[in-house]
Amino acid sequence: MAEFDFFDDEEDAVEVPEEQQQENARQLDGPIPGQSLTAEPGAMPYEQPPQYTELSEAMDYMFDSVTQPKPYKDFLNMADSGVPISMIVQSILMFGASSGKFNIDLAMLMVEPLTTILAGLAVKENIIPIFETKKKEEEVDVASLRKIFKKDEKKEEVKLPEVKEEVKPQGFLASAGGIT
Repeated sequence: MAEFDFFDDEEDAVEVPEEQQQENARQLDGPIPGQSLTAEPGAMPYEQPPQYTELSEAMDYMFDSVTQPKPYKDFLNMADSGVPISMIVQSILMFGASSGKFNIDLAMLMVEPLTTILAGLAVKENIIPIFETKKKEEEVDVASLRKIFKKDEKKEEVKLPEVKEEVKPQGFLASAGGIT
């Protein structure tokens, strides 16, 4: 019996570009499904009791952290570039909760006071704080963010992803206002 070979002819073989091969290989670099279930329980900082359990203690910690020279300068640069205060607050609180400083419940209680503190710090530096972006035209300027986070020439340069145009939904559900 003859063995069947899909790529018997060179004409049938599909040439995959090198970039596509690398992208395909990168997709396999992620964690195996269920891998987190095999880790030792309590190994992550957020699985431990939080460092701060009282709102006043946590807010003192946050104020001290935000007013340190480097985070303060980074915050002012982001606020001056048009990054909404709500986005900055979410990032700060998510990092604090994931690093075990406080739990998510306390983070939710900290949203309003931290927003007030950051808005006050921005106003103190003559920056008009933006709280939320509502329209597409009011999005953050990526070019100015690149300048903010550009590292020294000696260090590795941080590259932000290019902003792509919005893809319009296609198909029969898109015209009916279905899945977007």
